[in-house]
Amino acid sequence: AHWIASQTFLDINDFGQSGQHSKKILKISEEKRFPFFSCIGAILSGWAEHCVQDSEAFEKLEHSFRHLEKISPGMVTLQHIATLIDALIREHQFDQAKQRVIHALNDSNKIGCKYRLPEFIRLKGLCMLAGKNTDLKEVENIFLDSLNLARQHKSKLWELRTANSLARVWGDQKERQKAYDLLFPVYDWYTQGFDTADLIEAKELLGQLQ
Repeated sequence: AHWIASQTFLDINDFGQSGQHSKKILKISEEKRFPFFSCIGAILSGWAEHCVQDSEAFEKLEHSFRHLEKISPGMVTLQHIATLIDALIREHQFDQAKQRVIHALNDSNKIGCKYRLPEFIRLKGLCMLAGKNTDLKEVENIFLDSLNLARQHKSKLWELRTANSLARVWGDQKERQKAYDLLFPVYDWYTQGFDTADLIEAKELLGQLQ
């Protein structure tokens, strides 16, 4: 239950709640001597700590993820790889993040687990955006691919997150009305959860675009 809770809070970028549940995973796994869950707990807690700029958190997360790849390759690793990619981007290690995204996309298609595909594609766009000599049209197309796939899957979370990313790109290119028209209906669909990170970002961005 704590694993599911921690991952769910991670997905909505609530590092506080995710961190609390991950610590409970670590405590239980140490008491019961479950190395697999100890590894999961370390990855999730490492991400939460990295979000508050703990200097040792990234190394902890990366080490634990590599251990997970050895003891449980496949579906479980794929479930948590976005956690590492997010941290790599925060660390400005964009080339490594991009390589991890490529692996995630390949594994998603190979295993047939496509729930996180829109988010993996969005993360690819972020890596491209941060690179040198950025092709903004290519980044835009990547975000559009992510957005369309999220809509096909009816995944409102990934749709919102990608809409935020694409609207920000368009806004920075002075296409403010185009960005607003994209983001507003996605934001307006929600009737609750307005204290979550993605909706807070969307509201602030819409205010800037008006």
